[in-house]
Amino acid sequence: MSKSKQYIAVCERCTTGNKGKFSIFDVTSQKKKKTLPEHFSQDINAYDSQEFIASAFSPKEERMIVTLTGEPDWQVFLWNWEREKLIAKTSIGCQGNIERNICNF
Repeated sequence: MSKSKQYIAVCERCTTGNKGKFSIFDVTSQKKKKTLPEHFSQDINAYDSQEFIASAFSPKEERMIVTLTGEPDWQVFLWNWEREKLIAKTSIGCQGNIERNICNF
């Protein structure tokens, strides 16, 4: 949930063959604002995971959100969700199932 409590992010797991997504909802109007990555573009090719497992809004700018994908790639993304723009990404240094592997931080 954002600092102002106006927005909430919901991470999603998708079915086989599809990639994970996350959605932003406006708590006041109870409507979905965005689902990212929305379009089959460079952003959706940036990861292989079928799920986003965590998200957090920036405490200073609610339009910025950081997300974490699940296995097999375990990547952290920084998004400007209002503009549907991927700002940055990095891998956390894990492969496969995180419980069975030692991460290289």
